[in-house]
Amino acid sequence: MEQSQIFLQHIIDNSWPQVVAEIDRKIVGWCDIIPKTTIGFTHVGHLGMGVRQGYRGKGIGRRLLVDCLSLARMAGIERVELEVFSDNAAAIYLYERHGFTLEGRKTHARKLEGKYQDVQLMALSLSGNDGATLRSSGMAQKYDGS
Repeated sequence: MEQSQIFLQHIIDNSWPQVVAEIDRKIVGWCDIIPKTTIGFTHVGHLGMGVRQGYRGKGIGRRLLVDCLSLARMAGIERVELEVFSDNAAAIYLYERHGFTLEGRKTHARKLEGKYQDVQLMALSLSGNDGATLRSSGMAQKYDGS
């Protein structure tokens, strides 16, 4: 828990793109894009997101992704990369619907309880104007489920 708090504080302190979904005062989803800091790669951000099990399939992930990508554009991020387990069909479908393309695969990337999972590497270029709009002027947004 303490590591999570330190990570979240780091995101806030650096004004990195982050959106959370809250319903009935409970965080049910999140999305962030963490910029890389290595010279030559600072135009790239890594996307991480999740939606709690009972709230999936309700459009929350889509809304989080769209809003966080808008914040990333405002922050000057030109490319967003992510890793997704190859058996997570719903997430892959969401990412593809928003323009992410498959760039590679890590085979046997995770071994859990004796079973292997592959990871797909996906990316999206944000350079250029695709008409996206932002609903808030801040770098952190909160989605209240409405």
